[in-house]
Amino acid sequence: MIFPIRCFTCGSLTGNKIRLYEKKVKEKKNENPKCSSYGDILDTLNIKRYCCRSLYISYTPMIEIISNPYLKKKEFI
Repeated sequence: MIFPIRCFTCGSLTGNKIRLYEKKVKEKKNENPKCSSYGDILDTLNIKRYCCRSLYISYTPMIEIISNPYLKKKEFI
């Protein structure tokens, strides 16, 4: 799925924070590989509505796999 620019439900802008979210998630995974809670990251990015939060939590970067299916599978976020 390509990350949507706006939230489907409320229409607020969400696409401008996805890179920062991915970066912070990777940093948190490097610190603690067993951690699976990213609510504090969403709080620091000022994402409060549950509809917008669900976009970030359920996001899986599939574009690399779709663009070239013959490459070795990459690790998801």
